[in-house]
Amino acid sequence: MSYLKFHIIDFMYLMLYQLNLILPFWLGGIILGGIIAAYFSERLSILLNKLNTAAHPQFSIIMASLLGAVSPITMHGMIPVVMVMRKKGMPQYILASFIISSVLINPNVFFL
Repeated sequence: MSYLKFHIIDFMYLMLYQLNLILPFWLGGIILGGIIAAYFSERLSILLNKLNTAAHPQFSIIMASLLGAVSPITMHGMIPVVMVMRKKGMPQYILASFIISSVLINPNVFFL
């Protein structure tokens, strides 16, 4: 019984330790995503609309992926930004490449 109790305490310690490491980045990403959605989504959608060329959609996908790769927004903070951009009329293929590259190549992950 004490063996199981030791492992439960050890498990709880490791979980709290990991939560302590990740929590600032997670909260920061959510707050930053909300700020960008509230104040800068218009500029971001204008920038992505300029990149949207009907003649070469591959170029638009690559540029949206590069822009998503350098955005410091976490997955939870990216959802309000993408929802605002979708309401502005952004094509889904640009939004998909933007959100996937932002989630997969998040600069916050490299600092952990």
